[in-house]
Amino acid sequence: VDANHMGSLKTLGEIVDYMRALMPEGPAAPAAATSSAPAVDLQALMLEVVADKTGYPAEMLELSMDMEAELGIDSIKRVEILAAVQEQAPGLPPVDANHMGSLKTLGEIVDYMRGLMPQGPASEKPPAAPAPVVNAPALGRFALDLVPAPAIGLAQPGLYAPEGVIITPDGGSIAVALVDALARRGVRARVTRQVPADARAVVFLGGLRALEDDDDDAAVAINHEAFGVARTIAAAMERRGGLFVTVQDTGGAFGIGGGLTRTRALLAGLPALVKTAKQEWPTASLKAIDIARAGRDAAAIGEQLAQELLLGGGELEVALAADGARGTLRSIAEDVSPGQGRVNAGETVVVSGGARGVTAACVRAWARETAARFVLLGRTELAPEPARCQGVEEDGALKGALIEEARSRGESPRPKAIAAAARSVRAGREIRETLAAIAAAGAEARYLAVDVTDGPALTRALDQVRSEWGPIAGLVHGAGVIADKRIATLEDEAFARVFNTKITGLRALLAALRPEDPLRVLCLFSSVSARCGNNGQSAYAMANEVLNKLAQSLAQRRRGRTLVKALDWGPWEGGMVNPQLRAHFDALGVPMIPLDAGARMFVDELRDSCPPGQGRVELVLGGEPRPEALLSKGSAARTLELEVRVDRNSHGFLADHAIGGMAVVPVVLVIEWFSRIARAFRPDLRLRSLANIQVLSGVKLSNFDAGGDRFTLRAAQLRNGEGVVLGLELAGADGKLHYRAEATLAEAAAADPRDAPRPQLRAWTRPRAELYGDVLFHGDEFQVIEALEGIGEEGIAGTLRGVRQAGWAWDQWQTDVAAHDGGLQLAVLWARAQLGRATLPMGVGALTFTDRPPHDGPIRCVARCRETSTSRALADLYFLDDRGACLSEWRGAELVSRPDMPPVPPARGRE
Repeated sequence: VDANHMGSLKTLGEIVDYMRALMPEGPAAPAAATSSAPAVDLQALMLEVVADKTGYPAEMLELSMDMEAELGIDSIKRVEILAAVQEQAPGLPPVDANHMGSLKTLGEIVDYMRGLMPQGPASEKPPAAPAPVVNAPALGRFALDLVPAPAIGLAQPGLYAPEGVIITPDGGSIAVALVDALARRGVRARVTRQVPADARAVVFLGGLRALEDDDDDAAVAINHEAFGVARTIAAAMERRGGLFVTVQDTGGAFGIGGGLTRTRALLAGLPALVKTAKQEWPTASLKAIDIARAGRDAAAIGEQLAQELLLGGGELEVALAADGARGTLRSIAEDVSPGQGRVNAGETVVVSGGARGVTAACVRAWARETAARFVLLGRTELAPEPARCQGVEEDGALKGALIEEARSRGESPRPKAIAAAARSVRAGREIRETLAAIAAAGAEARYLAVDVTDGPALTRALDQVRSEWGPIAGLVHGAGVIADKRIATLEDEAFARVFNTKITGLRALLAALRPEDPLRVLCLFSSVSARCGNNGQSAYAMANEVLNKLAQSLAQRRRGRTLVKALDWGPWEGGMVNPQLRAHFDALGVPMIPLDAGARMFVDELRDSCPPGQGRVELVLGGEPRPEALLSKGSAARTLELEVRVDRNSHGFLADHAIGGMAVVPVVLVIEWFSRIARAFRPDLRLRSLANIQVLSGVKLSNFDAGGDRFTLRAAQLRNGEGVVLGLELAGADGKLHYRAEATLAEAAAADPRDAPRPQLRAWTRPRAELYGDVLFHGDEFQVIEALEGIGEEGIAGTLRGVRQAGWAWDQWQTDVAAHDGGLQLAVLWARAQLGRATLPMGVGALTFTDRPPHDGPIRCVARCRETSTSRALADLYFLDDRGACLSEWRGAELVSRPDMPPVPPARGRE
């Protein structure tokens, strides 16, 4: 059973239905005669487990009860319940978590589980294998950087959907300009406010809306609007993929480097929506673009956006500056250098959400460092707990005491009310414990029950604090709530509750500050979900991403006066973490943050020795932020698909690579495309090699002069050890596979290729003009052999023009396509001269890359060739610069005889 999917099931009935659907449909056998295991009554088992894990008496439970609304069973408790059911139901197959997300009642889950149970004889459950020993990933501190990311010349899949691209309005004329720019490139698009549920390609331009300064409500509303569009198309995107792109203007740099206003920071949750959607829609093509629009006309912005969509690459987050620079975000491991604290003894610090949970643990550690006065804000009314509950700790017993208390008053309690009462009792205990711990540390603390989103009430509360304790020197915003549901099923009310607690709460806190407050520390508790997205947490991720950008804006405005931090915490250890959830994170390679370690990290950040305005603002604390680590178990393995469109305008040089009058894509260009998508898949690594490059079917360009031909490039991770190995494919628009290869990437680039061999060659004395015309069919653009030095039984050598000398249009070549094709041409000439056969390249064993860009000068190629059969030969190619250094090395380039051409007379090497 997939625990993540369980998170959206609300009742026992929904869980049963879900589990039933998982069961194989094999023929039933008489249980008494064939089964040694007793039949399992899933309904009774489910009710028993729920009663045991929640403390509700079994007689209070009904299968029709909504798990979340009526029983208060959150996603973590569902994982625990599910694990207990699986342990006691032998033969229950794994449950699909995605399907579980649509089940709401206990009865539905029971029905689902029944459907999963095998109908044949039960076999004895095999003994469990010992759990593998896993080295826990280390905790770290990861700063956010904007790094250059040149376009790679590949398009987002889905732009050429038959229905065209839906573009939402920007409130100006950018949307129309984008439609025009796409149309000039053969992409159909239209502007509409109403996005249909079955839309296959959507570009959301709401983040480009012009906003007046201080029009904060309009900025916040853009987040809600973007979520609404995503929810509209979510079911279709989950089912069959598609294209979803958000575009915003937060300076073309995601707030890094200055210039981000508070108002524009408030619309900045869109990238977190895209990253969460990538977790939930793994087969969709997604991107969040930040483009600088200030001072630029709509046509220029539309043109830059069209270029990005058609020639950009696979990054989820792309920053487009006004000067054309293209970048993306990268998390960089970086230690903090703690110095002196910025809050002094006796000064006042306000902490929202600071009386409970991990925020309280951080405040207790801070109190031990500085004897400040802490004002803890929370929604819980701190009332005395019922006498029957005093001293009762275990959850079931506590609920039992509350049930007795209610019945003693003549009430008939329902589980929902009992759960709320139990939460209130536990919350009160935790608040009192926090206040006592702060006092024991030598600091002062008081608790105020105030809703942080209630601006007037909050202002009155802080005015009272100032009158008694003085101005506010520190502010920590740790309040937050979650309502985990997938985008497709998250209601507006739940989205607003999660989003507003973070954002309306912070706005209210900032509005309640006064000019006399010497605010020296401002710390916002954010989440790694903002950096990576997280399954079922779109609202939470978006709210925290807005917090991050507000922190960037505030740090710029308060430079030199206030230390501003946005801490994107990973998952913490604590009361909510049970063994099943811990195992889940362990399997994902996500380390948990122990309370004492996290509290120490918090205190160190508030003692950051960097001068205010010069230190890091956005930080991930915990495990390395890896979006792929948060993919739910059972999700499709991460893949990347990009497209390339080829016609005379984009690839005019291919007109001179034609057979029978039809342009053909050479293998060297496919190798170039493969290198691009491999680098796009893991831009943090270096491409070391391509191997096992196979030509499955040659690529003919039947529409070279009539609208162009489109091809899909796919990359999927095959292995991950010392390096990452990707499987790569090139397919046509009809799905037919044309090429296949494997790419190896690692943190360090490959060592420089070794020195080239020195085959015994005889001089070639014929003129260059005689090289082309029979087996070399290439036109002028592809006639890159400048001189043929010599040829012999062992190989061939010559001087070539590289891609820069050839002038082929594109400024971001990853490989030297022209020189590489010239090397293969030399090998074909060798086969003609030595074997008397016309051949075509049909594959490459391995190609080693260096980090050098294509060479500017002439390139020498030495080929060592050998015949392996009457129809096949192999060549190893070494490409050298003008100093003799090896630029790249090809091993095992395969030459296969052309059946469409008769044997050719061997061309002798000397007159």
